[in-house]
Amino acid sequence: MGYYMRDEVRREIVDYSKGRWMALEAPYGGGRLFIRYDRGVPLSVSSDSDYISLFERFSRFSFRTIYATANVYRDITADGLRDESNVLRVTPVFDVDASLEDWRITLKAAEEIVRALERHGVVKSVYLKWSGRGLHVHINENAFSEEVLQRYGPVTVARAVVDLIISEVSEKVTQLSRSARNADRELRVENRMDIQRVFTVPLSLHRFRRGQAAEGYRGSWKVPDNGTTSGSQVLSSEGRPEQGQVLRAQQGNILCLGQILRARQEGRSQGIHLRAEGGGSEQGDF
Repeated sequence: MGYYMRDEVRREIVDYSKGRWMALEAPYGGGRLFIRYDRGVPLSVSSDSDYISLFERFSRFSFRTIYATANVYRDITADGLRDESNVLRVTPVFDVDASLEDWRITLKAAEEIVRALERHGVVKSVYLKWSGRGLHVHINENAFSEEVLQRYGPVTVARAVVDLIISEVSEKVTQLSRSARNADRELRVENRMDIQRVFTVPLSLHRFRRGQAAEGYRGSWKVPDNGTTSGSQVLSSEGRPEQGQVLRAQQGNILCLGQILRARQEGRSQGIHLRAEGGGSEQGDF
């Protein structure tokens, strides 16, 4: 667990996870152990001491991966986690899934999502991270105006935004999937937003150990203290989105250098059309 005790890793995970319902995953026999409660209390952290306490209580399970909800809650209680009125904000997440061999296609699909968001004025609030074989594209939960959130609710807004952008990129994604080398794991961009869904937190290790980089995935790799192949890596130009953001892969995640902190902390953009359930549209400052 030395990696998770590094200052920069601990700070990022605690900062991201505040107000979110967390989960830990560990290998168990031939399967997986998914831990979401501690003696009936939902897992959460709000400080550095909470984080360290979490590790002290569950380190015996040798958990490897840390998750948190897309939802940010007012109160994290067993009864309140299913109540949408208890949700303050939601981080919209686009789940891009493909085979490891087709990582270039995965990045191209993410580029299409980023371009679609840019067309709606969403630029400074977007960040990306690897998650296993695929990739997650996030929009900062603070990017939405209070007016839009109060009118529709944060859960509905997040689902609608992800649905809207997926519909706009679906044709491009279908074209990209035809060029995939691994037909057994088709390229998909999915909306997995629901009231209790969890996603890997930034800088979390993935549940699988991978002994080497996928073919063609370039960069200078380093082996962290726990012996897992990962570390800092600057992608070659063919792995960069066209808007010129430099991406760094670290511990299984992509970070947009110079932008992830602004995206995570500021959550600013100019606006997007949200489709109302009645079939109309609403201009929101988000």
